[in-house]
Amino acid sequence: MREIGEEQIFSWAPNPAAVANARKIKAKGGFTELFRLEDESLYWGKCQGSGKSSYDVSVDFSGGAEPVFRCSCPSRQFPCKHCLALLCEIAAGAAFTIGRIPEEIEEKRKKREASAVKKAEKERRAEKDTGGGAAAKKKTRNSAARKKTEKQLEGLLLLKQLITSLLTNGLASLNGVSLKQYRELAKQLGDYYLPGPLVGLKRLIRAMELCQETGDEKYYQEAVKILIRLQALEKKSTEYLRKRQDSGEEGWENTILFEELGGIWKRSQLEELGCEKEDVRLVQLSFRVYYDEARKEYVDEGYWADVDTGEISVTRNYRPLRALQHVKQEDSCFSLVKAPNMVYYPGEGNRRIRWEGESRETLTPDVCRKLRDRAWRSIPEVVKAVKNRIKNILSEDEEGILLAFDGIGKIEEEENICYFVKDKEGNALRLQDLPGQEGAVEMLKWLPDGGILKEQVLFGKLYYEPESGHMCLAPFSILTEEQIIRLLY
Repeated sequence: MREIGEEQIFSWAPNPAAVANARKIKAKGGFTELFRLEDESLYWGKCQGSGKSSYDVSVDFSGGAEPVFRCSCPSRQFPCKHCLALLCEIAAGAAFTIGRIPEEIEEKRKKREASAVKKAEKERRAEKDTGGGAAAKKKTRNSAARKKTEKQLEGLLLLKQLITSLLTNGLASLNGVSLKQYRELAKQLGDYYLPGPLVGLKRLIRAMELCQETGDEKYYQEAVKILIRLQALEKKSTEYLRKRQDSGEEGWENTILFEELGGIWKRSQLEELGCEKEDVRLVQLSFRVYYDEARKEYVDEGYWADVDTGEISVTRNYRPLRALQHVKQEDSCFSLVKAPNMVYYPGEGNRRIRWEGESRETLTPDVCRKLRDRAWRSIPEVVKAVKNRIKNILSEDEEGILLAFDGIGKIEEEENICYFVKDKEGNALRLQDLPGQEGAVEMLKWLPDGGILKEQVLFGKLYYEPESGHMCLAPFSILTEEQIIRLLY
């Protein structure tokens, strides 16, 4: 029988409620017939619906890791609760009778295969086509790209003027009236194909609003930081776009500036740049959901470790408020994920990744040990490496790492208990939660086994703490030889 875990079912489900309804169908014995092919590429059956007739339900695995779901019910959910109930039967090891593939499914398989061949042939012809049609399309695309670049440069000039004004008059000049004026000016950046700088300016305005509302100095410091970043983004982006304009290049470049300006990478573009890997094994180390006020969207963020290289990457699923009902929310994953093909975004440190199609397996001690072997052993070495990356103004302010530690201890400091982590050489690093994020340091004292705080591997985010002038580590999970213990989520 094909092995399917509960997490795998949740990953295919449109929402948790659909899985709950599927379990009810299984518990009530909703399936009157269950069949499968001998090669286990197809499972199907008849499920009793709300009416007199049964629904024809099938799950077809012949297309790869991502199955094809089919059901004769009128539900608009995909996959529907009946298909999920069939997966639950497979996961529970129910008795499936080996049968012959139904004619209608065989026909649909043939149509799908023919469609795939047709698509491949179309792509092949498009690659071979060097005639006037292809040349005309390319000319049109290049012309549109040039016009967009010109418009972006106009917008960056406007941004430069705004930044110069703020640097001349000071951030304190952003009071009630001027804040309203700057909000109106910020909207104009959207007309110049600059959604990235627009979001940055919104963050700046919001930080100054909070500074005036609360009187808290930290918001002023945050505004200064954002302003410096905006200045660097304007300067580097202007140089980048002018260089492309002068050279006449219209292709894609392996640079973070494309996304910083607000561009959205397509999978085909990343593949064209060679930013892809095959047969990847990934383990999620942490997961959180947060709301981005400037972008007006929820972000599902997961940090993942590549079992074979130890590289730490990040996934981000953006769910705008205006489209919440149309974008599926991601969730924590506690299994080993196998992806046949993965693409990664330009950048350094924890690069963003995404993949299509996956299979999930139980996380074994062998995988845990392999990840532990790929952890940093020296605190000074990892701090130096991360420092060199995050000092770039356009880089992330923190970086996720795996650190092998000798022990985690605590000391009393001005009536507060402070935690620290030590490596084998006795080098120490302060454990401190990231500002503005839910804390996990306090969770350390609730761990049931004191041995977990000795000779293990810690996943956390290294960041620079300006108040103390030192690098700190925000802990998220502890990796033992048998499991991953999450301090959050």
